[in-house]
Amino acid sequence: LKMLDHPNIIKVYEYFNTKRKLFIISELCTGGELFDRITEVKYFTETVAAHIMKQIFSATAFCHANNIIHRDLKPENILIENLEERKKDFFNIKIIDFGTGEINKHKMLSEKTGTAYYIAPEVINNCYNEKCDIWSCGVILYILLCGCPPFSADTDDEIFKKIKIGKYHLKGSIWKEISKEAIDLVSELLTKDIDKRLSAQQALNHPWFQNMFSDKNKDLLEYQRKNFPLTHLQGIIHNIKTFRAEKKLQQAALAFMVHNLAKVEDVKELKNVFLAFDLDGDGRLTKDELIKGMSQVMTKGEAAYDVEKVMNVIDVDKNGYIEYEEFLRATLDKEKLLSRENIKLAFDLFDQDR
Repeated sequence: LKMLDHPNIIKVYEYFNTKRKLFIISELCTGGELFDRITEVKYFTETVAAHIMKQIFSATAFCHANNIIHRDLKPENILIENLEERKKDFFNIKIIDFGTGEINKHKMLSEKTGTAYYIAPEVINNCYNEKCDIWSCGVILYILLCGCPPFSADTDDEIFKKIKIGKYHLKGSIWKEISKEAIDLVSELLTKDIDKRLSAQQALNHPWFQNMFSDKNKDLLEYQRKNFPLTHLQGIIHNIKTFRAEKKLQQAALAFMVHNLAKVEDVKELKNVFLAFDLDGDGRLTKDELIKGMSQVMTKGEAAYDVEKVMNVIDVDKNGYIEYEEFLRATLDKEKLLSRENIKLAFDLFDQDR
């Protein structure tokens, strides 16, 4: 989890190992489980389902790009960011509980793990790879659209039998209302042949998402526009251009302040900029995405020149991408962040012997 820096994955700040327990300090999410929200509303409109699934696929694509398989994706392991969001149609989610996660260097796995309703057929057969997460995403999408799982029975063994057969139903009045693109995506995810099953990145490029996030869908566009602070973009880009973090201690102090001291509304605004810049939805920014984003308030030539200069400074881990936290450190307003009070708090954190 310390390796995973993504707006839709729970952030781990610190952990402490004692003789009896491992304490994990993570960010606080107060909106409860997605599971409880489904129980309340029964099922979602396609627009809301698309907003949720885009976040899940983005986080899953990011995990898979870092050779991490979650192995237990389900609505109980997806939290709503906060209580205020929970009451709205569109809410931000965080994937949690990597207890069955696996760092996998492209080998097939055999350990049977996960939760019955969401397990892929190849996991039951003890030979699988990261595509098992994609099957689980297919089950989640099915549930979001109609309110019940595609494979259900009274016992786990009976559920496993149905999953191995792989037949599910799209019957009833609900499915008559659902678009053919959504049904196609469900079928592309719940495909038994893992070679034919989509990857998370391919799922993000599916026509259903392109349709949902287009001019045809006014609700979602309106939500995104409202949350994208175009008026502050000039200031945010100024922060990127003037960002310097050559020193390890400076990076560590900034990381602490971003985690603990930045106001929620400041981070929320920057998160929306990050998501708007992230055109392919994979949870990290390329040089091209940064240029396109910055071109909204300057010429493309100026943007390209500035990005060339700042890329190396912001990309602290030198992997060729700007991850979420690297972006936050570079874009947060240092005037606000580097107050005497905040610097004193950061100093006290490092001053172990007081």
